[in-house]
Amino acid sequence: MWGDRLVARFDSKLDRTTNTCVILGLWLEDEALGNNEAFAEALACGFARFVRFLGASKLDATAIREPLLRRRAYSS
Repeated sequence: MWGDRLVARFDSKLDRTTNTCVILGLWLEDEALGNNEAFAEALACGFARFVRFLGASKLDATAIREPLLRRRAYSS
């Protein structure tokens, strides 16, 4: 959810051997969001909260195809 809209879905797993949250895939409902700075920041904050919730120490976002979203995911 972003605002009141469902804008993306993602699949993930927790690699317990490395304590890493691995994003297996991210699917945007609107491809233009892949270049939206505000959305990238919101997504990065959401991933950071999710990683903390899982108790993971790292995030692996290499499967995110959109360069801006992938970079921002690592910056949070």
